[in-house]
Amino acid sequence: KGETVVRNNTDRTFTVSPDFGYDIAAVAVDDVPVGTAPTYTFYSVAEDHTIEASFDLKRYHIVAAAGPNGSIDPSGDVTVVHGTEQTFLISPNTGYNILNVNVDGVPLGAIPDYTFPDISADHTIEASFDINRYHIVATAGPKGSSNQSGNATVGNGPEKTFPIPPAPGSTVPA
Repeated sequence: KGETVVRNNTDRTFTVSPDFGYDIAAVAVDDVPVGTAPTYTFYSVAEDHTIEASFDLKRYHIVAAAGPNGSIDPSGDVTVVHGTEQTFLISPNTGYNILNVNVDGVPLGAIPDYTFPDISADHTIEASFDINRYHIVATAGPKGSSNQSGNATVGNGPEKTFPIPPAPGSTVPA
């Protein structure tokens, strides 16, 4: 910032340094754009020059992915601006539940949403899902039996059949 005096026919290098959370948006020398390089050198200075830099908030990427049988919203490569927050909603398909959500490789369990606060780096979020499971307790009275006595765990989909043969001389009511 400000004016710098340079001796005639000497070189002078300027360094452009963005504040934390910002990127160099543009650098112009004598009102001519020269890109976004963090340094610029004037060689054999023999006249007055100007150098001007502009800055933008830094942008980060959050890669959001969902396994089969559910979704995450938003999904894919989500671009966010420095210092903001981003919420992700995790939804299982019908008949499924959230198994786990990993944030930056760390398992957080079966959570329905996650918010990245005050973003200042790239991140990842991944959701996995599992089929719903139900427990059936099968018992039979004294005049019959079930070949599936005890507990049974079944998932969505095909029905589970429990044969109930009557004891000899008994019938199963309709």
